[in-house]
Amino acid sequence: MNRVLIVDDKLENLYLLRALLQGHGYAVDEARHGAEALVKARQAPPHLIISDLLMPVMDGYTLLRQWKADERLKAIPFVVYTATYTEPKDERLALDLGADAFIIKPAEPEPFMARILEVLAKAQRGELLPADAPKGEEKVLLKEYSEVLVRKLEDKALQLEKANRALTEDIARRQQAEAALQVSEERLRLAVEGANLGTWHWNLRTGELVWSDRCLAMFGLPPGTPMSYEQFLAALHPDDRARADVAVQCALQERTEYDIDLRSLWPDGTVHWAASKGRGYYDDAGRPVRMEGLALDITARKQGEEKINQQLKELRQWYQTTLGREDRVRQLKREVNELRQRLGEPLRYPSQETGPSEPPTA
Repeated sequence: MNRVLIVDDKLENLYLLRALLQGHGYAVDEARHGAEALVKARQAPPHLIISDLLMPVMDGYTLLRQWKADERLKAIPFVVYTATYTEPKDERLALDLGADAFIIKPAEPEPFMARILEVLAKAQRGELLPADAPKGEEKVLLKEYSEVLVRKLEDKALQLEKANRALTEDIARRQQAEAALQVSEERLRLAVEGANLGTWHWNLRTGELVWSDRCLAMFGLPPGTPMSYEQFLAALHPDDRARADVAVQCALQERTEYDIDLRSLWPDGTVHWAASKGRGYYDDAGRPVRMEGLALDITARKQGEEKINQQLKELRQWYQTTLGREDRVRQLKREVNELRQRLGEPLRYPSQETGPSEPPTA
């Protein structure tokens, strides 16, 4: 089985190349840069090496020069596989340094494997150029290598400069957005606190129910008290628990607003009122994932309404009592008039004082 050494500093490139070669029956060894590749190749020479060019520690061009200068390795075919050095000058320099094939990344699997098979077949037939055959003057090759390296470094510097500029602009935009968000959140917090509103959040996936300290205070609970939906229902007046549960489930199922006035039973036994509003939020499949809402203490309002209702009740009772007394007086006046009429005496009370009482009008 032919063994191939693949050299690349990117793990994803190594993974794809290894999968492709192993799928065609090759044994594969890996290296992350040129220096590591030389160590591994000298320990166990492969039948073929496939190397990237732009790598840390030792780049592909330097690896190629040292490979072809090594007596044990120079006859082993060297294939360049690069996505960075793609210009004709880059290919010419690689071939002048002794590369047996130059392939631009990414290549389709079938053409790529065809080139690999071709290189191995030529090597077996002895058709590859001798490793020690001169392909250019050393000074010329070094000059070409330096020019290519400088050009790539300049390209990388420009890319980094553009990336840094874009990153700086993106950071500035994010900072502006975060500052605006903080201002908005602070305004919202002040508005909520100014209105004495409590906030609550219910994660339907995890069951976590988070109440603000103001919301907890409405139910007579200390700040930071951990909550759950079951604890929420337990904190309500027993007569309101079923009604609250039905309201929550209907709001989630029908995608309507949750809006309800509830009584809470405090640990000290007192009853308090809270108005709660909220709405559900749903995922792409239409499943409810969370609820967000507000709560307002309306105990004083409810107590005022109860006081007014009690006063109206007492007023009605007083009116009924007073009306009954007036009817009795009218009845007595009628009886006096009837008696005086039988005795032949003049009537004492006019008819408007003895007639039926008029019902009150609004």
